[in-house]
Amino acid sequence: RKLGLALLEDCSYGDHSLRAFVAQLVLLTFHTIIPYILGLGDGDLEQTNKLVDMTLTKYPNAALYLFFKGRSCVIQGEMVEAKGWLERSIESQKQWPQLHHLCFWEMFWSHCFQQQWSDAVNCMDVLCRDSKWSKATYLYLKAAPLLMDAKRPSSQYDDITKMIKGVPGLKIKIAGRSVPFEKFAVQRHDRFFRRGYLFLPAVEVLYMWNGFLILARNQSLLEEMQKTIKSAAADDVSDDPDDHCLAELLLGVCLRAQGRVDDGLARLQGMLDYAANCELVEAYLEPYCHVEVGMCFMQLERFAEARKHFDIARTNYKKYAMQSRLHFRIHAAMRMLPEKEK
Repeated sequence: RKLGLALLEDCSYGDHSLRAFVAQLVLLTFHTIIPYILGLGDGDLEQTNKLVDMTLTKYPNAALYLFFKGRSCVIQGEMVEAKGWLERSIESQKQWPQLHHLCFWEMFWSHCFQQQWSDAVNCMDVLCRDSKWSKATYLYLKAAPLLMDAKRPSSQYDDITKMIKGVPGLKIKIAGRSVPFEKFAVQRHDRFFRRGYLFLPAVEVLYMWNGFLILARNQSLLEEMQKTIKSAAADDVSDDPDDHCLAELLLGVCLRAQGRVDDGLARLQGMLDYAANCELVEAYLEPYCHVEVGMCFMQLERFAEARKHFDIARTNYKKYAMQSRLHFRIHAAMRMLPEKEK
């Protein structure tokens, strides 16, 4: 891995050929996208900014680099700046609508981080209409912020119900395999029609997509998200153990992201103790919580205990939502353990 990255960096700065351009795009994807989907958000942002700024100095309307500049701002928690760069990328060209879709995808997450739910819905509306990648994903991601928006008119509930009802019929297979998030969206469809509501659906989605790694870089946004979670937990009168465990998981993650690792660890361990005494419908909550506990122990340099919880999450739970994504996170975390603890 180190050798490959070093060779790509040499190629990126070594000449001005097509080979350098391809190497730069591979590096930018590696540092800004892959670690946030499959890892722990540990991409090299300094390298990213250096590459993007170098190219934009020469080619200020380079659409791909404008996109990566916007993406870099998003993962650094600079949401207002990110929107400006992403809009510039959209305006810079009309021949490649798929790049527009990527920009709207990033703007969707940027608005969600800021809890600008109606703006997030507008971005996802564009993808529902124009993009063919995963209609089921787009439809659920359009419905989730609508359910979060306290200002929505009551008449809109019927529209949300129709959206969620349409999710299962839009599932696709790519290379013979289902899209993992579509399975998650279908499970949310089932839960919605079983109970008539969903608990913090957009915040749950943010967590599943590693969004709290980004919120940790903007403490004001993180604090506002924490308030939203606490308020929802206080207002929840369903006495549903899944809702309680989701709230505790999210609050524990918030505390860890604020640097209050001991407090976060206590909250997460409390969630595991609570879950052990009840039967959860959402099977993903416990393995994800074990990984978060392991990450707390990593920060406290209690590596043997961290390894124990990673192993529990990896071996004791099967066939739950977004399992493969969690296993990638576990693999990334295990790589960070000291050699003697691996």
